[in-house]
Amino acid sequence: MLFDKEYAESKIHMLSNWIDRIDKVLASYLPMKVEVKETKVKGVYKYVTKPFLKSGKPSASTDNWYGDLSDSVSGPFSRVCFRPVNLDSNQED
Repeated sequence: MLFDKEYAESKIHMLSNWIDRIDKVLASYLPMKVEVKETKVKGVYKYVTKPFLKSGKPSASTDNWYGDLSDSVSGPFSRVCFRPVNLDSNQED
């Protein structure tokens, strides 16, 4: 039995194009993935409890996270990011 390598490669290319087209359509319907950027202590996430110094200026952790936007912080906060779901990853939960 012979294997038609050119035919197989053309079908792989066709399937890859279909997968890309499906991914583009699905991406707009999928929810964003939340990534918690806090550390866990005894199974519980920590958060920034003291975002300000006694002088009223933003603390180092607030400045590091928000940068120039640290003026918009008004109290304790958790560091989280939102990103699109990666359809190419088998590790997404």
